[in-house]
Amino acid sequence: MNEQLCNLLKITPGVVRFDCQMITHRDGMKLLEMRQFLQLDYIGKWVQVCKGVHKGDVGYVLSAESWGVCILLIPRLPPPLSQNIPPKRKRSHLRPVPALFDYKSICQRYGVMPDHVTENVYTFTRYTFEYGLIVKSYNFYSVSTTFPACHWICSPFFGKVNI
Repeated sequence: MNEQLCNLLKITPGVVRFDCQMITHRDGMKLLEMRQFLQLDYIGKWVQVCKGVHKGDVGYVLSAESWGVCILLIPRLPPPLSQNIPPKRKRSHLRPVPALFDYKSICQRYGVMPDHVTENVYTFTRYTFEYGLIVKSYNFYSVSTTFPACHWICSPFFGKVNI
């Protein structure tokens, strides 16, 4: 702690202080980013993605680790690259439409066969798909547990699937 913070702690009522020691700026920043990890609080809950292609989408938490969570989302796969686009033309940055992963439609659309891992689990373009949903990992800063109550959209689907 720096000297100003030690002085502030000395005059703040209700703060018990045994000893003030100086710490480095780097350690102070780590302390500010430190969070209590309660793994069981995230598992089985709905979260909203705050960053990336899936920004604003709601997902179901499969697992939680000390670094973040693995969630199931409705995939937003980009369209296949077209050979007819001139190289100087600007690409549009349209957000891909969400659609469940389907083995047959992926084979037709992309001309590539996804790898079958186990029953209802496939891998395609470095991603894993379970029951038609993409499994993605996010750190805790990229998801939020507070969002408008719109999880009713996906809940009928999860009621039919044994996850």
